[in-house]
Amino acid sequence: MLQRIQTVYLLIITILGGLACWFQMDFFLAFTKEITGVSSMIMPVFALALILIPVFALIAIFLFKKRNLQIKFIWIAIIFIVIYYLITFYIRIKLQLDVKLALSHFSIIFNLINLILCNLAITAIKKDEKLVRSLDRIR
Repeated sequence: MLQRIQTVYLLIITILGGLACWFQMDFFLAFTKEITGVSSMIMPVFALALILIPVFALIAIFLFKKRNLQIKFIWIAIIFIVIYYLITFYIRIKLQLDVKLALSHFSIIFNLINLILCNLAITAIKKDEKLVRSLDRIR
């Protein structure tokens, strides 16, 4: 399982996603009770998106025999990363919260690295699939 580079990418995504959740917990605890109305509905979606990024990456690690399904799970993780960034910018612009309080810089950087690693993992999986298909043609 660990002999493929995409597994290493997905493992790093899982670790960085977990760290991003850890660094973002102060934000959840501090501002969930203060924000009311429509913005209060965004906080559970924000937390869910942040939690599901490493979950889908971890699931994708164990789908190494089903490469097409693995790619779909990585695309779902990418969608959650985009949702995370959209909500982050919404919170920053609309609610005018202090950057140091509202947004964990580590969390933003970790999810940017996760986005890059997701793309690298998809590229590696496609190369692996192409190699397997070419070996099937030779036989």
